[in-house]
Amino acid sequence: MRTMATTLLTLCLFAGPALAEETNCMTTVAGAFEAALVAGDLDGIMGLYLDSEEIQAVESSGKLRRGRTGIRTMYQEAFAEATWTAANFELIRTDLGDSEGFCYFRFVAKGAMKGNTDTFELNVQGTWIVQNTKAGWKIIHEHMSPLDSLPRLHVIKTEPPPAPEATPEATPEPEPAPPQD
Repeated sequence: MRTMATTLLTLCLFAGPALAEETNCMTTVAGAFEAALVAGDLDGIMGLYLDSEEIQAVESSGKLRRGRTGIRTMYQEAFAEATWTAANFELIRTDLGDSEGFCYFRFVAKGAMKGNTDTFELNVQGTWIVQNTKAGWKIIHEHMSPLDSLPRLHVIKTEPPPAPEATPEATPEPEPAPPQD
């Protein structure tokens, strides 16, 4: 019994900091992603991915994007369609080895469609497969899926402001008829 307690204490003492470090690494990546998305910083987002044509991303709509070129196009299209106003990752599970690992998360982003007044909220769950490089952890595969309990994209239709009411023009009073003799 004493050996089991010692083993559990050892795991808590040594695994706790390791788990915190893993979470901090992915919190840094997620925070950089959030900031780049809201800033419309395409290069900032692309800096989070490994510099390789072997990387992939599966969009929550199911579309597969291959290589840096495909992923860059995915975000170019996202920035062309909308202005992103908020983004938030909820990291659910992170498991990092020495050279590779994964992070499972829920992602919520809000934005406004360009060209009209609609706003939206995107709700997805996702997984990043990451690789440890000299420049830090880089995404090598991204997979986003809709949540069962929420629509993937909730568009909030907003009506354009009403046109100002036209003020009736003053009609001049008819001049009195001249007196008749």
